[in-house]
Amino acid sequence: MRLHFTVSLFIMMFCVSQSPAQNMQTVIDSLHKKLNQAKDDTNKVKLLLSIESRFLDASKDSALNYAEKAATLSKTLEWQKGLLDAYTALGTVYYFTANYTKAHDNFLSALRVAKTLHEEEKIGNANMNVGMVYEYRNDYFNALDCYFKALKVFDDVKDSSLKVPVLNNIGNVYMSLKNYDNALIYYNRMSRLLEGTGYITIQANVLNNIGDVYNRKGEKDTALAYYQRALEINKKYKDSENICTNLINIGNIYQQKKNYTVALDNYFNAYGISKRIKYEYVYPMIVMNIGEVYFCIATDNSRNSIQP
Repeated sequence: MRLHFTVSLFIMMFCVSQSPAQNMQTVIDSLHKKLNQAKDDTNKVKLLLSIESRFLDASKDSALNYAEKAATLSKTLEWQKGLLDAYTALGTVYYFTANYTKAHDNFLSALRVAKTLHEEEKIGNANMNVGMVYEYRNDYFNALDCYFKALKVFDDVKDSSLKVPVLNNIGNVYMSLKNYDNALIYYNRMSRLLEGTGYITIQANVLNNIGDVYNRKGEKDTALAYYQRALEINKKYKDSENICTNLINIGNIYQQKKNYTVALDNYFNAYGISKRIKYEYVYPMIVMNIGEVYFCIATDNSRNSIQP
């Protein structure tokens, strides 16, 4: 079983870089103090959204509450920019609580407001967020339509890094459609944009994705080369979760090549790292792959034993 990365950046556009837990509570307490003293104006909307972003990981209910308050106050103030941001925040909370109907509705509302304000970058963001809901629903036609609209907007924006997540998502959709040649086109475009930037771990994820495309195309040696390049980057930056993924994918290649010793080495290395860092998501995948290898070994031995 291969792990296939997705990188979805703009859905989290209001999420700040996570601070250590002890510092996060200090930040929230400080924002609450300001909120209690704030008048019902645009600055209060900004405070509500800032608090919402910090609760998004820890408490979805709290995040939803602050996003709703931001939307209500923005409507009262008739402040369209605040309403745009509040709709996006609401869509994000609903997306991560698996309420995709409400996520879709709020992202569409954000798109309508963004168009009214002629906010090109946010039009692109909103299109991509709507596309992500369609993609989750396996509505790939509409997902691609939204993603290409977002890409067209970002092509006209000076900041080329804005194109990175939408190129990735287009590649993901083509992977789902088994259109591997088109998936390669968009993953490679994304990879070229990332060259020379500080997004090193994202670059490693793209290399992993490209390897996955070649694996599915049956080009095992090329796939292995990309997985190993991704592994080198992740080892350099000590990204343990992604190291696990790369080891699993490399093990999968060797398993297909019937080099079971090397396959098991990679799987067991991945399992050891995943246990150490408590990366429980990959446990069943690794165990299943190890079981498959031992089954293949037993089957091959059985065949050899009955040959004349």
